[in-house]
Amino acid sequence: MKKRLILDFDGTLVEFKPVERLDELLTPGYFSKLFVFENVVLAIQELYKRHPEIDILIGSKVLDAPHIPKDKDVIIDKHLPFINRENRIYIPYDAKKTDYIQITSCDYVLDDLTKNLVEVEESGGHGIKLLNGINANKRTWKGPAVHKDYPYTLIVEQLEIYMNLKEKENEMEKV
Repeated sequence: MKKRLILDFDGTLVEFKPVERLDELLTPGYFSKLFVFENVVLAIQELYKRHPEIDILIGSKVLDAPHIPKDKDVIIDKHLPFINRENRIYIPYDAKKTDYIQITSCDYVLDDLTKNLVEVEESGGHGIKLLNGINANKRTWKGPAVHKDYPYTLIVEQLEIYMNLKEKENEMEKV
């Protein structure tokens, strides 16, 4: 089976901005104006160039408003256009991601929430925590992690190690 990297959106590719009122999140354009974690996006772009053999998907929860996936698509289209629409999975906010994305041992999920990563691992996949400066306060995640402020080259190297992509490079060098 082909390896997949499944990316969360809020708090992983873009900032998570706490709001005082829910209606702020429901304002059209809200999600398309969030600050992009540039090093994370650059790392995903580089990983895609180095490893075209892996599939890269988005697995993002959304509130029940039809414009929210479109807002998120604006950022994805601009920064990660190689992730086609079929590989952008928008999940109802109250649902488990693993109920909408069938997880296998070939799946690696980059997410900022420990709860989501635990569900992925319980489903047979592999979780990688994105540390974004506001999460990981309880230090409950004991698995692999990268920080949004790492240089993008380091994020790529860490993802390659966590996803066992380095082994293929080393094997090819021996030939």
